[in-house]
Amino acid sequence: MSGKILSILFVTGLMVGCAGSYSHSVKREHYLLDTAKGELCIEGRNACQSLSLIVPSFQEHVIAAGYKLPKKAYQWSASELQNLMLQPPGNPYQPEILSANLYRLPPVYAVHSVWDVLAWEHYILYERGDRFDYIERPVPRRF
Repeated sequence: MSGKILSILFVTGLMVGCAGSYSHSVKREHYLLDTAKGELCIEGRNACQSLSLIVPSFQEHVIAAGYKLPKKAYQWSASELQNLMLQPPGNPYQPEILSANLYRLPPVYAVHSVWDVLAWEHYILYERGDRFDYIERPVPRRF
């Protein structure tokens, strides 16, 4: 009996450790907003999402909640979403200017929510195909 308990505790500890390390790495990864290309990228990775993916989305409420905007129906263009990230309401963060068209955004919940929505739209439009099993859907970066 005690062997089973130790096994359960060990597996639980591994899962918590893995979740903690994932969360920790996500917290340190900044985003790069390229206004010339209209892309949000994860700094240091070859992972980018087009801001234009916001147009077919019905998930704007996720971003609005991340930025603590009032609950209502939102519909943004790519440039409006870009402006939201560069001038966040309430100034929860300050974008760092790297060049005329490149900004570093901190890994905060609001920016994570933008990434999540764009990644989900990319998956739905280009990767899922006719499958509805959701096995390979993108893992949310929010914490």
